Amino acid sequence: MLPIGLSEDGETITIHKFHGKLHLSDETLTDTNIKIISYLDVETTGLSANTEAVTEIGILQFEYCLNNDKIVKVINEYQSFQDPKKPIPKMITELTGITDDMVKGQSIDKDKVNEILKSSDLILSHNATFDRAFIDPLFLSSQSAVWGCSVRQIDWRKAGCSSKSLGHLCRDHGFFFDSHRALSDVLAAIHLLIFKNQTTNKTYLNELYHSSHESVCLIQAFGAPFAVKDDLKAKHFRWNPGVKVWEIQIKEADVEEIIAWMDKDIYSGKCKAQVQKVPLENRFK
Repeated sequence: MLPIGLSEDGETITIHKFHGKLHLSDETLTDTNIKIISYLDVETTGLSANTEAVTEIGILQFEYCLNNDKIVKVINEYQSFQDPKKPIPKMITELTGITDDMVKGQSIDKDKVNEILKSSDLILSHNATFDRAFIDPLFLSSQSAVWGCSVRQIDWRKAGCSSKSLGHLCRDHGFFFDSHRALSDVLAAIHLLIFKNQTTNKTYLNELYHSSHESVCLIQAFGAPFAVKDDLKAKHFRWNPGVKVWEIQIKEADVEEIIAWMDKDIYSGKCKAQVQKVPLENRFK
C-alpha cells in the first residue's frame, strides 16, 4: 500500500486530524440487504476482566448496505462513564485522561446498551477478545451475539500495513485522532474501516463482515511435546491455561493444511489434535 498523503517527491507524508465526523452515503438506496452493525469500545482499569472493571463505554450503531458497500445511516450513538468502585491506576489515567472524579457515581444505562446490542446483526471492536471479556458479564444480549474483530479478521499485512494497532493503522491511512477514549476510538475505527483495500477495491468493513461469518474451527494440540511449543507459537497457537493445551481458531477451509503440518512436524505421524467447529456466537469468548 502506498502511504496516503505521500508527497510527489516521496520525502514527506502529510496526515490530517479526524474530528469524528463520518462520511455517510447520500445515495438513494432501493437495496434491502441492510445489516445493523454496532461498533463498541471500552476503557477499563486494567487488562484482566477477572480483576478489573469498565470505566467508559462507547458505541455507534449504524446501517451498512452490504451490496453497495457503504454506511448509510447512524442509528444510535452512546457514551457513558462507569464507576469501577475502585481507584483508577495512575498509568491508566495518564493513558486515557479518565480520572476518579469523572467516573464517581456514574453508571452505564444497561437497558439502553442491551437494546442496542440485541438489535444488531453484528458487534465489532478492535480486539474483540479483550472487549467481549468485559462486555459479556454486563450485558446479556452480548452473550449470544455474533462478534467480529478488526484486529484479527482483516488481513492488514496483505493490505500493506506493518502494525495492527488502531493508531498505526489510522496513520497509515492518512489521519490521526484523540485516542484512548471509548467513543473517539469507535469513530476513528469506523472511519478507518470505510477506506477501500487497494488490493480488492472493497472496504475493510466489507472484508470484516464476511470474515466474521466464515465457518471457524478450534484445533487443540493435545499431547504435543513441550519441545515443539515454539513451533506452535510460530503458527499462532495460544496456550490455554484452563485446559492446559495449545490451541488455535482458524477458518474451516484451512484446517486440512494445518492438521497435515501438525501430523508431520508436531506428532511425527501420530496426530492427537482435536478439531471442533466453533459456533459464530462463541467466537472471541
